[in-house]
Amino acid sequence: MTTPRARTERREGSPRPSTAQSEANQRTPHGGRALSEAYFATGATAFLERALTRRTGAHAATTVGTFHRGNRGKGGVRRRLGGATTSTVGDARGHGGGAREVVRVRWDPENPYAATFGELLDVFWDSHDPTHAPIDDLHASVVFVTSESQREETLRSIEQKTDAYRDADVLTRMESAVDYSFTEAPERFQRRLQRASEDEGSREGSMRNGGSARSSMDERGSPNGSTSEASQSTDAPQRTRTLLGSVNATLHWAVDWTKVIAVHWAAYLVRGGAENERKTPR
Repeated sequence: MTTPRARTERREGSPRPSTAQSEANQRTPHGGRALSEAYFATGATAFLERALTRRTGAHAATTVGTFHRGNRGKGGVRRRLGGATTSTVGDARGHGGGAREVVRVRWDPENPYAATFGELLDVFWDSHDPTHAPIDDLHASVVFVTSESQREETLRSIEQKTDAYRDADVLTRMESAVDYSFTEAPERFQRRLQRASEDEGSREGSMRNGGSARSSMDERGSPNGSTSEASQSTDAPQRTRTLLGSVNATLHWAVDWTKVIAVHWAAYLVRGGAENERKTPR
């Protein structure tokens, strides 16, 4: 009988599994499937988050946060997104201190509906201009990889973009996410653009519903059959202003056309008098 240990051992001469397959087959200490992670930064975090969320849908977790150089609790002061403290920790290449805003994507690599890392890279490229020089290094275009397969795929993708942008330099660079510690941002920084559009839609819907309800109340009147006194007191000045505005506009229209007719009539009389003088024999 084959023991579990014998079943799990790779037979000599059998093909070695690929890096992607090995990562997909990883397990947590509790036996669950390990989730894949990827981190992206473009300097426009809210737009990048919305683009990645639309692509991944419910099959991945997209989170806004900050990256700090080194492990948690070592060197410098940490600054959370939305906090007042400034970090003194530089980034991986020593380009300056500060907390870099990033978007983290977590997904199950065995989920057939989840986006692949290559598809996330496509969204990353489409969401910004990689040839645009950032205002500082904290707003630079960076892909933070968490595995060897991600590193290889990112390098190939950067080479392809470099060939595509022949007239400009691709400023996107790749770094290892292992060199950083991630701090999740407060809830008010998550899905900012989505919440803003939902709030705008709610306000428009409330205005429409309020207008229709007010019109319906005016038509039905009060429960005892009479029109609401509050509605009458509110609408009466509005109707008066509308009527006065219409009368005022009509008077202006009449005066303007009277002036036009008078000018043309005077010109006609002048021309007629001049012609009569020429025709009169001297």
